[in-house]
Amino acid sequence: MFVFPTFMRHDRARHDDGVEMKKRWHVLALLLALPACGGGGTNTNTSPLCADDPGPTSLRRMTRFEYGRTVADLTGAAPSVADLLPPDEESLGFDDIAAAYSVSTLHAARYLDAAERAAEALTSNAGRRTAIAGCDPVGGDAACVSDFIAGFARRAWRRPLGDDERQVMLTLYTETAEPAPLDGVSAVVAAMLQSPQFLYRPELAPSGQTPPTPVALDGYALATRLAFLLTGAGPDNALLAAAEGGRLDAEPGLLAEADRLLSGERATDLFVHFASEWWELGPVATLEKDRNLYRVWADDTAPALAEETRLFLADAWHGPPTLAALLTAPVTFVDASLAAFYGLPAPNRADFQRVALDPMKAAGLLTQGGFLATHAKADQTSPVLRGKFVRAQLLCRPPQPPPPDVVVRPPTIDPRLSTRERFAQHVEDPLCATCHARAAGRQRRGALVRGDAVVPLCVRAQRSLARGRVHHRRARGHARRQG
Repeated sequence: MFVFPTFMRHDRARHDDGVEMKKRWHVLALLLALPACGGGGTNTNTSPLCADDPGPTSLRRMTRFEYGRTVADLTGAAPSVADLLPPDEESLGFDDIAAAYSVSTLHAARYLDAAERAAEALTSNAGRRTAIAGCDPVGGDAACVSDFIAGFARRAWRRPLGDDERQVMLTLYTETAEPAPLDGVSAVVAAMLQSPQFLYRPELAPSGQTPPTPVALDGYALATRLAFLLTGAGPDNALLAAAEGGRLDAEPGLLAEADRLLSGERATDLFVHFASEWWELGPVATLEKDRNLYRVWADDTAPALAEETRLFLADAWHGPPTLAALLTAPVTFVDASLAAFYGLPAPNRADFQRVALDPMKAAGLLTQGGFLATHAKADQTSPVLRGKFVRAQLLCRPPQPPPPDVVVRPPTIDPRLSTRERFAQHVEDPLCATCHARAAGRQRRGALVRGDAVVPLCVRAQRSLARGRVHHRRARGHARRQG
């Protein structure tokens, strides 16, 4: 399913090379001979929090985020190799909803490109090649090649190879190890990184048990679930060893591995990734603003705001993470240029440093430049976008779509008015009032307004310019009266 369209491509000159084509067709034929993903099982945990029959499990494909991190662990390639892949389909703002996935010929072509680049990174590094099997397979020794195939597949496919699978890969190596054994090793690695066994996370039912009978997951399936859940990457050698030794079959062993994974930096990175999706911060690093209005917005502003948020989230994770920390922690991270952007004292080092903030002026993600700038327009702030975020992402009460017969006719706005004053016209206009009052809330002081209104936060946040910089004085002129 994944490989056939890729090998049929004729858009690259290298396909004209007969040797290259022969290698690729061998990979195609041999991968098609491998057993495809199938079957499925569910955990029969007897905890009162678990249903007796939790239903069928979804067949999950790695996201780009997971793919890049897993391939980097396996081969030493940069995680950015995943940028070759098409963007993930998202559902509810998240990239790991299995029901939203699809596979196209473009995916197949890009998986080939990424797999070949990763294989090149691995095979060009003698230390990494040798670490997998304790010997260097490019010497051509049959036993070493076999051990390399078994060792790499154990990590890539997250379980031991079956005898028939090992033979398939040995045959692939033999057919492609020309003009040098390195070519055969590279072909094997690339083939494994394109296979359904790598790209998907199949959970096969034990022999003799078929769906819909609930079955317990084996140790390797548990290791895979645990690794992707807590680190956003495939299981490492220690976790696979725990699965092999049966230590994941009992709660103490499972919890011990969970604690180990959660203490690592990969868990931190996954939290940052999750929180960035939750808070709709994906576009931060590439944001652009109208520089005629916001002259302090420079080429390095958007990347600096993205790094500020990344460091803040990582710091919150080690806090440990709480919702209160995300919303109210009076700290942030700045370098010299971002400190100048915010009007903060310059740090004493060139890199990003943790700094304390006046909690009466700024605290938590809702007052960070990255959040404010993404939930705004290129030339003005937007209480509507910010109010919609609060309702949907924090209060789980997304605003309803407008009635089908509504006439979208914004009132005439005086450009000399501030955002607060212009927004008041929307609230007062009977055609706009209901939705806008709910999206940005009543202009009251204090806590969140009861019922459907959200506001003090979203209107009071208009102290922040569209570029995400907080200011506290009434300014003159349209360019500075966005607050």
